[in-house]
Amino acid sequence: MPALAQEGRGEAITAANVASLRVVLARPTGRPEPHQVAPVAAGGLLFVLTPFPHEVLALDPMQPSAPPLWRHTPEADGRAVGLACCGAVGGLSSQGDSLYVASLDGRLTALDAASGALRWTVTAADPGQGETLGAAPLIRNERIFLGNAGDDFGARGWVAARDAATGHLLWQRHSTGPDSEVGIGQGFRPRYPGELGEDLGKVSWPPSAWQQGGGGVSGPILLDPTLNLLFHGTGHAAPWNPARRAGDNKWTAGLFARDPATGEARWFTGFSPHDPHALGSATANILAEFPWEGQRRRLLIHPDPNGRVYLLDPGSGEILSAEPFVAVNATEGVDLATGRPRWNEAKRLEGNGMLRNVCPGRPGALGGEPDFLAEAGLLFLPASRLCMDIEFRDASYIRGTGYTGANIRLGARPGQPRGALVAWGPGRGTAGLDGRGGLPPGRWRAGPARRRGSLRHA
Repeated sequence: MPALAQEGRGEAITAANVASLRVVLARPTGRPEPHQVAPVAAGGLLFVLTPFPHEVLALDPMQPSAPPLWRHTPEADGRAVGLACCGAVGGLSSQGDSLYVASLDGRLTALDAASGALRWTVTAADPGQGETLGAAPLIRNERIFLGNAGDDFGARGWVAARDAATGHLLWQRHSTGPDSEVGIGQGFRPRYPGELGEDLGKVSWPPSAWQQGGGGVSGPILLDPTLNLLFHGTGHAAPWNPARRAGDNKWTAGLFARDPATGEARWFTGFSPHDPHALGSATANILAEFPWEGQRRRLLIHPDPNGRVYLLDPGSGEILSAEPFVAVNATEGVDLATGRPRWNEAKRLEGNGMLRNVCPGRPGALGGEPDFLAEAGLLFLPASRLCMDIEFRDASYIRGTGYTGANIRLGARPGQPRGALVAWGPGRGTAGLDGRGGLPPGRWRAGPARRRGSLRHA
């Protein structure tokens, strides 16, 4: 905890005082595993969710040693232990006097934030069919929005809304299947003709394959109150082996805009149709306003696991830009007229066999949630710079077990680090990008005001 804030002086962290920050409080939770869920600060308390099997701790950060004011230990479904892949670890959210807990094992729970008393709990996802809850729920307008994880187990993706007071299900829409289950109707107006057609969530798959097609909504969900739209990415198609799922495999590996009241789809933009490397698009999205082509414009920023930052019109889903933020060789660019990637055919394989040195590698180029700093006009990306050798093999679906059809070996390029913090400028690409696909060694900082958001290598 920063000393400046703890001493009650209320100073903002700036370039002038950041060097004086020091640790004044560190409290063990008693769990040796990595804590991947961000704590939530609300009402003067700090709420912490430990790794599964979870415990919720309410800490008073202003007291010496931050003693727990209360603890809540929910029931745990042990089947979830084998499903905890790639950081799908649940999450915490708060609103008013309530704390909402999304557990890895699929439980959604509401607690009294002051006392920890249980208000209600419901089962939202089923570990028995490979489902978990992979992100903190979004709480807006007395509604809870959340989605499932489980692409690697063939779990069919969905997003849902529940009543914040009771946990009652209000609507649920799937990422694959017939239009009626996906939420596609007369109000669906995608930007690109390739997203138009009847029941594409079925007919773009082999018969019945959509029922185990993945497309989970494991990343954060975003609400735009200006347009009254809900944005969420969809995960990779299942199984990993693309030969097992001929077609575009809609509506996986793309971005939906939905009506938050009904879940009805307004548009969809696919970033990796057919998803031949099984990277998906279930990552965080950011709304930001900045100069674009001579005018100040409000845009949707989507950093994708395929290694590109997409700038989109939030009202239509039109792709305005798709620049790489890491080294990419799986694609050679994006056709902005159609929205489709230009695949590098040397890095594609429709059958059993081996592909070597495919970049980016699984589970994708984004190693954590991005952040946009408006003052600098820059997007900061925790980037994974791994590539992969991937060997495709046969896959059979068995409920609740891994459904991949591939063996993968990951590694960094020779002489290169496995990851980097990347600063990306809209319209300017990745600041400081050297010819090898990352920030060069050393320090970098924001440029002067007349070059707002530019970076200099120091």
